Amino acid sequence: MLKADMNRRFFLIASTAAVTAPGYVMAQTIDPKEARIRLNLATKLGMLAQRASKAATFETLGITVTDMQAQLVDADKQAGAIVDAMLNGNDAFGTTRERSVSVQFELEDLQTAWTTAMGGFVSETTALVAFANACAEISDMGTTVVETFKDVYIGPSIESQMANTLQLLGRQRELTQTMAGQLGRVLLGLDADANVAGLSKNHTIFGNTLTVLKDSPASYGLPLPPSEETVALLEEQIAVWGSKKDFVEAAINTSTLSEAQQAEFLSHSEALLTASDALFEVYQNDGFA
Repeated sequence: MLKADMNRRFFLIASTAAVTAPGYVMAQTIDPKEARIRLNLATKLGMLAQRASKAATFETLGITVTDMQAQLVDADKQAGAIVDAMLNGNDAFGTTRERSVSVQFELEDLQTAWTTAMGGFVSETTALVAFANACAEISDMGTTVVETFKDVYIGPSIESQMANTLQLLGRQRELTQTMAGQLGRVLLGLDADANVAGLSKNHTIFGNTLTVLKDSPASYGLPLPPSEETVALLEEQIAVWGSKKDFVEAAINTSTLSEAQQAEFLSHSEALLTASDALFEVYQNDGFA
């Protein structure tokens, strides 16, 4: 395994040297519409890692109103399909084969980490912290994929402002699942202090970001909402986010929610995820027929 990794890294160094030689440039070019699709897919990988973590957490809690095992399996299936579509191209996704060796290697590293984490999952409280940590690491690897993609493609294929906006929207989508997993682990009493702090921080970040996107995006170098539909989606998300506040505060203050409250919280989280997907697509498709 070590030898194979060294060989792969040597190939990356050699490839980098080749494309930086006279007559070559590091930047790659793809269709601008595909560039936005790829950012959608890349940011979705982090969300799916956190969704798997959340599903495992609430399955361990014994929640019965939602089939968490099915969510875990679906997250695994979606992640596999996305990585394959990004690496090899897929007409249904709107992607072609990845041109950048750097992005390829980052995706392959994420794929390996994902397979290892999912293969080792056991629905037991004692194993949950390790699984959640593995999912968090995969989420970080997803961020690395996005950053590497931006380094390669910003300029010829996608403008910096749009790339940064889509990355921000992808982080919002991921936070819908991150917060749910953190709340579940607070209820289980697992790594409670860290999860309480993370839940409180992420809940604030999520709400503040929505307000910035709606009311003052230019102040942060972001584009104005492209349509009234976009403003309505942002207002919808702000309302759902506000409706979660009581559950978050109760979990932080008492580490307790009834099963009915857990079910309602999860319902709100799914609504936020659905709205986040819709919001991402509005910005992704802005300017394209």
